[in-house]
Amino acid sequence: MRTFSLGLLLPVLGSAILASGCDDLQTESGAFGVSFPDFVQVPGTSPFPAVESTLLCDAESRCDACESENGDENAAAICAELSLTIDGAVADENGCYPVELGAPLTFLFTPQMCTEEVAAESLLVEAIPLTQVEGRFNAGFFEIESLTSYIGGASEVFGDPLLARAALAPLQILADHRATLNIHLDDGGSGREVGWNPSRSSLAVDSLAGDPATVENDLPSLYVEASAGARSSATLTLYGQPVSLPDIVAVDEEAIDHIAISAIFSDEGDDGQRPLGLEAHVFDAAGKVIAGVPVAWRIAEGSLELDENYENVGAYAEVNECVPRRRKDQQRAVVEASFGAHTASLEFEWRAYQGPDVYVTEECADDGCGCRTGSPSGGGALLLAMGLLLFRRSGRS
Repeated sequence: MRTFSLGLLLPVLGSAILASGCDDLQTESGAFGVSFPDFVQVPGTSPFPAVESTLLCDAESRCDACESENGDENAAAICAELSLTIDGAVADENGCYPVELGAPLTFLFTPQMCTEEVAAESLLVEAIPLTQVEGRFNAGFFEIESLTSYIGGASEVFGDPLLARAALAPLQILADHRATLNIHLDDGGSGREVGWNPSRSSLAVDSLAGDPATVENDLPSLYVEASAGARSSATLTLYGQPVSLPDIVAVDEEAIDHIAISAIFSDEGDDGQRPLGLEAHVFDAAGKVIAGVPVAWRIAEGSLELDENYENVGAYAEVNECVPRRRKDQQRAVVEASFGAHTASLEFEWRAYQGPDVYVTEECADDGCGCRTGSPSGGGALLLAMGLLLFRRSGRS
């Protein structure tokens, strides 16, 4: 779960990203969460899977349900402290709790010194055998399998369907352009994404054909550049054991056949829909995805604007709904994505957001702002950054 607010959503992985933007693990209600250094966040709900032998250290807990909002007298109950109890394993000499097969860890969050009673909540972390773990790459895309887990609720996708994980195996990247890849590990039995310690892993990338690729990595992220025709294998060594990753293949610009666009919105129920972002899928003639293409974005018409806080050149673009908003049922936009001679356009409508945090400035007329790339924004906007998304840019997707 993640909570939207005016301004950038903080990393969760906290992730991008609805009840706290800073938790690796959250209780089902989203009211409590815990984060760890050197741990890749796990989407979804308890029980959370993690690779066996993973160490969970220096837990930092949170209790959003016990924080007043902007001094509001009618805000939720206020608690001065939160007690975190961890059961199921004995901490090592460094205070780290190992994730062990057959011994789930229980994290119990108990609010302290509250103005009114607030119930405790718990979550579980269970071990996944290392031999069962499968590795994959993501190149900044939302995925069908994990979208709901990351946004914490219902969503709608306009235009091109989101990619399935299998679309990136093997992974095609655009030659002579630096591609940003994120490493993810899944439970081969259930398909769930699992947590792990990046600092206790290493990566080997070996040339299978063509010139060796240029690789930089600060796991779980990976930056790769290669010449056309190059093919490389990749292996992650985790806790002393190898985990295979898909081959990486570099193709030149002539391989690009067309671009398609997805527009991703969260569903806020009676409050309407909020834009999460735009995604460009670049395909070859056989319909396989080419990642790492520096797509340029443009809002041609309608009530969206590109978020000026982001470069917005690549597979993903951050967007905001224009504000102040017109109080009507539907909003409309036409967006464009282009690279070289290839351009894609998508026209779509959504249920205008009607929620409580409508940010209005005096710089706009009462009937709303018209937003277009290169034109004045006419005032502030809701910054709906995904930590995708930062989770996307920090290696979590």
